[in-house]
Amino acid sequence: MRQIFIKKKFGPKSVRWRLHETSRIESFTDSVFAFAVTLLVVSLEVPETFKELSLSLSSMFGFAICFMMIMLIWFEQYIFFRKYGLQDTKTILMNCILLFVVLFYVYPLKFLFGFLTSGNKVEHPDGSVVYRFANDGEIGQLMVIYGVGFMVLYGVFFMMNHHAWKLRDELKLNKLEVFNTRTAMMGNGIMVLIGTLSVTFALLDLSSKSAYAFLSGMCYALIGPSLGIFYNRRAKKIKKLFTQEEIDEVANQVVTITVSEFKDTSGVSQ
Repeated sequence: MRQIFIKKKFGPKSVRWRLHETSRIESFTDSVFAFAVTLLVVSLEVPETFKELSLSLSSMFGFAICFMMIMLIWFEQYIFFRKYGLQDTKTILMNCILLFVVLFYVYPLKFLFGFLTSGNKVEHPDGSVVYRFANDGEIGQLMVIYGVGFMVLYGVFFMMNHHAWKLRDELKLNKLEVFNTRTAMMGNGIMVLIGTLSVTFALLDLSSKSAYAFLSGMCYALIGPSLGIFYNRRAKKIKKLFTQEEIDEVANQVVTITVSEFKDTSGVSQ
């Protein structure tokens, strides 16, 4: 998939691409994401009865949501490497932290959306029934776990873009690219703030035993409106600060710049 996207130059045109081949860290990343998707599958065994098949299919909607969320994370990682081509130690370390969070939070993600799409009651093929949550307090605990993972995930994306912004001279970013890099940083910062708000409500739920867990979940409904307003304002600001020629230049120009280690800038080429 990554090779097809690269060949078709699929992705936003806000920053010139600096990496035009799949790197080793990207190949490793793809294998980790593939494993994460495998963990989302209800069962690795083929159902032996129609009832088992029906129970597996009943969780398909939750699986689809989790799959979409993981692919969105993968796509953002793909775009970052295309835009900046960074392969230094710090970038690799942050990418590894990203992969750790993705793997660690596969089961909480699957559990949460299984609850939201299928309810609290779980029926097994042998007829036995279990409940995902024994009491309301456990919902608050899950929202804390999910929220912390959400914050760390987008915090890593923020730091990766901040790292690229600090290296704007080495990467030869022009003014529009610097503007768009800062936009990416602020967009990820908004996601971190939403995750922080969600965790705050979840902790209030645990301390006061009130219905704050519901508000914790509803915080994520702010993502669409918040990012929509933010990116709309940034798009309007671009039109005020830059000419159409400058915008088209970024969209159409091809650059080959790869920074593998910042202490040695001799690896920078154009």
